[in-house]
Amino acid sequence: MSLRAAAPIAASWAVMSYLGESGYMRLAAVILDTVKKLRAGIQAIPGLHIVGDPDASLMAFGSDEFDIMAVGDIMDDKRWHLDRQKNPAALHMMVTPNHAKIVEQFLTDLGKAVADRGTSRGVAARYS
Repeated sequence: MSLRAAAPIAASWAVMSYLGESGYMRLAAVILDTVKKLRAGIQAIPGLHIVGDPDASLMAFGSDEFDIMAVGDIMDDKRWHLDRQKNPAALHMMVTPNHAKIVEQFLTDLGKAVADRGTSRGVAARYS
């Protein structure tokens, strides 16, 4: 039997009670719209592709043409901290409502990181 701490459960209940169904649906719409913009922008960068066909707020992207981890290194330097995955090699992100404010800057920085990539510094993937 596993037990979960009561604090995260209580916090989740409090947030959902505060937002209500309409608030939750509003935030979900913001997330889905942001994901749509991110997917389109990532797929428009030569050499990048979305891994799989994510239908919600988690997505990963990679490349069959170059070392995606080198792109991740540059994004780290720009203070975008993307999770690294392997099998296949990819950069992973979870989209929240706050990401709606930074889509354009993220995509601009990602495009530059792809263009300026070099050799990966060897930061290990966290997930396989």
